[in-house]
Amino acid sequence: MGSSVITSLSLSFKQVPPTAVPAFLDYVLSSTGVSPSTLFESLIKELSFRAEKFPSDDCNHIASLVAGICHLLKSFGFGTEDNHNALQLFVWRVFVPLMKMVRAYDLDMLNKVNLPPPAVY
Repeated sequence: MGSSVITSLSLSFKQVPPTAVPAFLDYVLSSTGVSPSTLFESLIKELSFRAEKFPSDDCNHIASLVAGICHLLKSFGFGTEDNHNALQLFVWRVFVPLMKMVRAYDLDMLNKVNLPPPAVY
């Protein structure tokens, strides 16, 4: 996936509230022909880049990126036993870093994101 597409998508996440991200991503996937796994990996990389320098006013942007990653996990079976690596990637590259950088007064951000239920193996 081209870096210009990811940059454009990331900028769009600044404007899209976390609750609208699932519909937005479904539209992007159906209109561009990008595979869900490519989009998932790209969003993980983008979030890792954004999380390095996390200004507190970027909360909605980060929440929208996480909502997108969670939507892809839920909708395309990335959290299933068949694709355990995607769930591990989510935990280590998204969830744990978020927990480290979220301050007590920023817990609002975590409440905005619909995390997928734990997978049963």
